[in-house]
Amino acid sequence: MNMKITIIVAILAIVLVCGALVVFLPEDQPSDDIGGDETAIDPVDCPHLSYGEWKDMGNYHTRKCKDCSFTQSSEHGYGQNNKCVACGKEKPKVDIANHECEFDKSIKLKLVSSTCSVKGSYSSPCKVEGCTKTTTTELPLVEHSYNGRVSQYNESTHLILCEWCEKFKYQQHDFNEGLVTKPATCSAGGLKTYTCQTKGCGYIKQETLQALGHKYVNGTCSVCNNKCTNHLYGVGYTCTFCGVKCTHAIWSGGVCVDCNYECLHLLYRDGICFTCGLPCVHPDSEKIVEATGNGGHYFVCSRCYGGSMWEEHYDLDGDNYCDARDCFVFTGSSSQCDHPEENKHVEAWSASGHNFICSKCHTSSLFEAHYDNDGDGVCDAQDCFYEMNASSTCEHPESNKYVEATTDSGHYFVCTKCHNSGLYELHYDDDGDGICDARDCNQNAT
Repeated sequence: MNMKITIIVAILAIVLVCGALVVFLPEDQPSDDIGGDETAIDPVDCPHLSYGEWKDMGNYHTRKCKDCSFTQSSEHGYGQNNKCVACGKEKPKVDIANHECEFDKSIKLKLVSSTCSVKGSYSSPCKVEGCTKTTTTELPLVEHSYNGRVSQYNESTHLILCEWCEKFKYQQHDFNEGLVTKPATCSAGGLKTYTCQTKGCGYIKQETLQALGHKYVNGTCSVCNNKCTNHLYGVGYTCTFCGVKCTHAIWSGGVCVDCNYECLHLLYRDGICFTCGLPCVHPDSEKIVEATGNGGHYFVCSRCYGGSMWEEHYDLDGDNYCDARDCFVFTGSSSQCDHPEENKHVEAWSASGHNFICSKCHTSSLFEAHYDNDGDGVCDAQDCFYEMNASSTCEHPESNKYVEATTDSGHYFVCTKCHNSGLYELHYDDDGDGICDARDCNQNAT
């Protein structure tokens, strides 16, 4: 029984000694970069869960990780049988007291890696087998290793802290391609979210997506069925929102209330525009006068093709003549017109003067006294021919005498020879029949 206890205690002691001697060789550290450039973070180290067999290397033994290239080194741990409990190497028999140690510094045992603030060290064994002496080598400080925590900073950068101290450096966010978290609709904008992919950061930024806008077809959106009601008409009297042309449903003064289109008045019915309902204004350029009178004229409008219409003469330019096309009626007073001879037409005359029409001012029943400008004794008015002194010189032959009015004792007559009227004479009976012989008198001459 005492032997079994002794063996168990020995095994436990060997295990404890070997565990204390095992030291893992570290991987290379990433370079320090304080300049603000992006620094890649190293992946997670291999956990070294499976190793190969220990191999004797002299005063120490090694084994390799089966999953990576890592090599573990350790000093021999000899048991009571003078054999290494790990690799089975027999303890060499040397004269320890009488040799000079030569340390192999290529072997790094009990390695403690340096940081940016604490120096590391390692032990190197003597090359003489059986000698257990070691020497310690101190390692210098190393640069900061930015493989530590990542901390959010602002919308464009984050901080990467040194894994050993609180020193940090700036790094640009590494945003992904973004994810639409709120789709845009025809009338409302959406959201797209971007997330920094650097491990430990996760900073989020969002950008607004513009509204898609309605896609109208015949006034109705093909996406959301929205109907355009607030039309805004532009070029071609077409709605700038939905592309529908204005129907010109409401007119005011010949202009469409919705789009300001001016009616062309292409069709009239009874003088009213069939499109906008505005009465024809009969512009002067379209007015054709058919007949004139003293107060106005009849005309036909070639714009609305209405029948004969009546209107008063009008003078817009102040020249005393009607401005209607083909009218030319004098609109001033007869006293303003000089009644030139070539426009004067005598209608009737008497001993004192004559009545005439002026074709210049279109005035009739004008009266004036006879006049003789050329001294030939005859009135110079066109178609008058009245002999100014004919009442005492003319013989008034019977063939030229026309009785106008009679009395009991005599009669009034016109002489077509001397063009004198209002002449008076007593009845006479030359043939003895008792009746006046004056032409058209037929009065009793007794």
